[in-house]
Amino acid sequence: MKKHHHNRSARWYMAIMLCLMCSLHAFAGKTTYYYRATAYASPTGGGKVYVATQRTDSPSYQTVTNQGLSITGSVDTYARQGTTTFYYYAQENNGWIFDHWAKGSATGTNAGTNPSLTTEETFNSQSSNNPTQISYYAVFIEQTGYVKVQVAEAGRGTVSINNPNNTLNSQVVLTANPDASNGVLFLGWNKDKNDTENFISTTNPYSFTVTSQTAGTYYAHFSEAAQNNYIRLRNNQTGRFLTLYGTPHATTHTRKYGDYDNVSDGFVFTNSLKMVSAEDAQGNPMTVFLRNGSPAGSGATINCELVANHTEYSDLVSADLTTNQYPLVFETMSNGSVRIYTYYTTRVNNENHTFKSYLCDEGNADGWLVMKTIENVDNLSGVDWTVYVLNENTTDGALGANTKAKFTKDGKYYTTMFTYFPYQLLDGVKAYYLPLSEESYNEETNSVVFTEFTSGRVPAETAVVLECDAVQNTGGAVADVKNRILPLPESAIPTEENVNPSLNLLKGYISMNGSTVANDPTLMYVLSSKNNKLGFYHSTSDNMSANKAYLHLPEAVDSNPLAATATFSFGQTAPGEGETSTGITLSEQQADEEDAAVYDLFGRKVADSAKDHLKTGVYISKGKKFIAK
Repeated sequence: MKKHHHNRSARWYMAIMLCLMCSLHAFAGKTTYYYRATAYASPTGGGKVYVATQRTDSPSYQTVTNQGLSITGSVDTYARQGTTTFYYYAQENNGWIFDHWAKGSATGTNAGTNPSLTTEETFNSQSSNNPTQISYYAVFIEQTGYVKVQVAEAGRGTVSINNPNNTLNSQVVLTANPDASNGVLFLGWNKDKNDTENFISTTNPYSFTVTSQTAGTYYAHFSEAAQNNYIRLRNNQTGRFLTLYGTPHATTHTRKYGDYDNVSDGFVFTNSLKMVSAEDAQGNPMTVFLRNGSPAGSGATINCELVANHTEYSDLVSADLTTNQYPLVFETMSNGSVRIYTYYTTRVNNENHTFKSYLCDEGNADGWLVMKTIENVDNLSGVDWTVYVLNENTTDGALGANTKAKFTKDGKYYTTMFTYFPYQLLDGVKAYYLPLSEESYNEETNSVVFTEFTSGRVPAETAVVLECDAVQNTGGAVADVKNRILPLPESAIPTEENVNPSLNLLKGYISMNGSTVANDPTLMYVLSSKNNKLGFYHSTSDNMSANKAYLHLPEAVDSNPLAATATFSFGQTAPGEGETSTGITLSEQQADEEDAAVYDLFGRKVADSAKDHLKTGVYISKGKKFIAK
């Protein structure tokens, strides 16, 4: 018994020692790596700098000597190197302007022209006495000329001058660079830093001759960054636009990231995001997203969500199928492009690690957007985006009326539209809906009268006919879009301007798979052209393009006589006094002279037979329209 007990104790001892050895082995595999990150000003009198490992919108700028401003730290990891994101900030002194960040030395590689620099760095020193050196220099340019330029509101943009050493009678060009990715707008130039109204000029760039009268310091004034703004996103590699698509989709990759094995970077979108060509995107409201987020210094927006048609895209499902909320970060790069990524944590090599995963258009034929984690993001094609912030001044990348509309009449073209967001009509675009009321039919002109949105604003979820100048936006180009419509916040439309969808004979709704479907195709009429005559014609299909509208005839009593043979041609009525309506002219057909119930255009029975005495107007009998004179 004692021998047995001794053997059991020995086994326990061996097991404990084995576990201890395994623990020691695991502990021995973890390494500490050290860094020193330093910010310099070049020259030292040109400005102030700050560096940190956390983003801030209130940098603690410091005047530095040739030794710069340093922070030190370390990272414990099983990998063969440490990785940390650093945030560098620069602020020019009076008489100077910030030019760029340089890596390693004042004459080193240009790392960006934004005063706020975000950089992910790796380091492999295991000595706290000799850490890896990470150095960036803020390069400033002195202005010694008669004309100088400064920003009035720090953190909203940058300025430049073509000739900082200008003299009298020389030409200068002042350029303001607002933080467009955050919805900042350039307002104007003046010589008073605190005057945001009385501008000398609102032209940008601003050119003039230096004289004793024009000499002085010019301040560029910018608007505040927008917390919420409507945007469109175009990928710089493929030229395609981001759009909403309803089928959940994931592209999952596992790869070696540095010294980590099997890093997963796939995400499922609750309703997927796809890419469409610039030509198909130009008049497509599905390419419009409301971006929420917090401006975090010049060139960055954090905690972003993308909302399209009331559907949020911050809820990403990671590759391990664990549902979490991953807010996005929009980061403006030195070349003006934007990179969009999210942070996520996954378990690799028995340890939790945090990585960045970037929105990327790989150019695949089916158009799926992917999220990618990659060690050297600069070598990843399709990761750079152009952000078009939509406002009244936006022409490049703006949303326009459907560029494929060919329904032209009298120097105008017509198309239909249905969106989940309200919008403002720009460039002379007009919008009409068809109210369900007796006033919608004009007996004298035999026309159904549309009602114009005279305010120039269209409420959300309102199907309309748009009347535009007959100017087609050029193919896939995004510059100088014509016939623009500007998405608005929902609060922008007064309650009294909203239209009850049940009282609008124009209908439309969005199916997330890219098409709309009528509730009852037999009552569905679509805007089209037949025999060179523009009108609403009975649809041959119950499917149509997303965001389009169709004419839905009111259901009549008994056998729905309106749905059988009605044809409507689009044209102008002669408005009466005070009217601003346009109309739809009815085709003339005579009913058979036989006993059959007669209905008005709203499905109400008005007589037992067409032989009965009828007031002059248009009626339905046996499924056909006829005119009583």
